Amino acid sequence: KEIIVMKSNNDLRENLDFANKFFKNKNFDKAEKLYKKIIKKFPNNFDANYFMASIKAQKNNYNEAKDYMEKAHSINPDLPELNNNLGLVYLNLNEIDKSINYFQKAINLNKNYLLAYTNLGMAYVSLKKVPEAKANYLKALEIDPDNLLANYNFANLLKRLGDHKNSENYYKKAIEINPSYLPSYNNVMDLYDKSNQNNKLSDLINVAETIFKNDQVIKTFKAKLLFKNKNYKEIVSLLEK
Repeated sequence: KEIIVMKSNNDLRENLDFANKFFKNKNFDKAEKLYKKIIKKFPNNFDANYFMASIKAQKNNYNEAKDYMEKAHSINPDLPELNNNLGLVYLNLNEIDKSINYFQKAINLNKNYLLAYTNLGMAYVSLKKVPEAKANYLKALEIDPDNLLANYNFANLLKRLGDHKNSENYYKKAIEINPSYLPSYNNVMDLYDKSNQNNKLSDLINVAETIFKNDQVIKTFKAKLLFKNKNYKEIVSLLEK
């Protein structure tokens, strides 16, 4: 059943319930269809505008996501999550100053909003403002030392700054938090490869291969290691698999 007639607030509520169920089940096309009908009849409905913005962002249509999310923000500007998500939309549109403004608003509304600190760190990285980026990543890690995204993004920043030892430690922490997060392994392998820590690289490749079957990036690092050791026949065999 899919309600489409809207003459009263009861109809609105029923349509929103259907649309929200579609959204929750990731049936975004059906959800979008209903949210559009709701917005046409009730343009100031917060939920419809907010979730429509989320669908557009899921589809990487950030310009339309911005319009719907700004509308939602005009209806209720004091939700930390909304301000954080609006910041993400502007970050993806490369409007960094606006993204920083909304991330900061989210933090002002919730001083312990870890995700907003992490996103603010990413925004400052985009502007190459290293001290500000570090401060926000460290604040996120102060709130939750076991947060995957905060550890991984801070490791990325340290790696870019050439602080490879501390970068390695934060990547390893990210692996400890989520052993199935491949980018952490790839970055540590890259550190080992570039610093010629070949035994460590070999050990990590062996671990990663048991988790990520036939991953091309891992194969590339293994081929590099075999080349360093002049195991040319094994390289050919590896690449033929």
